[in-house]
Amino acid sequence: MSVVKNDYLSWYKDIEQSLSKRNDAHVLMSSAVEEPIDLLFEHLQKNEPQLRSLMKTPNPRGLPELFDCLSLRYGVPKNRLIPTAGTSNALYLVCRALLEPGDEAAVENPGYEPLMVVPGLIGARIRSFDRRPPDFAVDMDSLKRAINKKTKLLIITNLHNPSGAKTSDGELTEIAALLTRRAPRAHVLVDEVYHDFTIDSQGPAASLGPEFVSIGSLTKVYGLGFLRCGWVFADPELISRIREIQSAVEGIGSRILEAISIIVLENLDQYLRRSIEIVAENRQTLRREISHLIESELLRGEPPENGCIHFPRLPGSADIDRLCENLKEKHGVLVVPGRFFGAPQHIRIGFGASPSKFSEAIGKFRTGLQDLIGR
Repeated sequence: MSVVKNDYLSWYKDIEQSLSKRNDAHVLMSSAVEEPIDLLFEHLQKNEPQLRSLMKTPNPRGLPELFDCLSLRYGVPKNRLIPTAGTSNALYLVCRALLEPGDEAAVENPGYEPLMVVPGLIGARIRSFDRRPPDFAVDMDSLKRAINKKTKLLIITNLHNPSGAKTSDGELTEIAALLTRRAPRAHVLVDEVYHDFTIDSQGPAASLGPEFVSIGSLTKVYGLGFLRCGWVFADPELISRIREIQSAVEGIGSRILEAISIIVLENLDQYLRRSIEIVAENRQTLRREISHLIESELLRGEPPENGCIHFPRLPGSADIDRLCENLKEKHGVLVVPGRFFGAPQHIRIGFGASPSKFSEAIGKFRTGLQDLIGR
């Protein structure tokens, strides 16, 4: 069995570990909003009696209040949801429930590497379909070539990782219709870890029909990855299958983390406002700082209207890995090489840091890029 190596996460973890030894780094590789530590402690202190009560409540299948909060927040009936230990865990559980060795999974490219790795670990054959720059919409002709009667699962991100592009409900419905015509029992898995940046205009994909499965978490939009609070929204029958697998591989979740997550979910609008304000300010800064780079054709691609990640292309035949290494070593700037997403002439820039940190970092990136390849 051939398994795709998870090079991106290994690279990322090594870089993060090295950052603990230096204080001169300008980090643009993070794909999440900065952790809201002060706001979290404020809510935990204010709600200490509730927190203590929750931490004494049995949670054999997850705290009941966690189901209540997710159902209320996302408009999903409780029999169509299951809490998980983050989005990565949700991805594994869904793939394990829907795929057998020899099945095929269609996965977007460029894309987040684990979305190909996990189906491969289960023994599925991976076929990719294209998302074309500059808008990174799904190429329907490419999708047609990637799916057939053996396809059991189509995996897509919304917002798209790494570009931040939004896929509308109409486009998702068109994708699902094409899939189910060729593979009537197949599902569309939508990784919605960035979805809440568009929550006012778009609900979970799982609400569009029984062929859709949504996964998400409090990680990227809210900067709360350490809570490991994720979820799956799906048809009740699939939720039951996932619950059986979850019981076998997880046993029971952390009552402490679930209790804290409930406090957060009950106050989620405050966390969302904070995140939106941060990325709105940073998006303006990003546009201002890279405008000359775009005019000079050192970069191609405007920042997205949604989300906190940007995926510009560097024109020409530059060695992007060497460039990223030189940015790190000579200018202290850290970005992600596009090869980890299947687009080797691109880089990913995260703009979810505090505005002061981001402004300094993107300024260093601009001067560093001009120094290394400017003309």
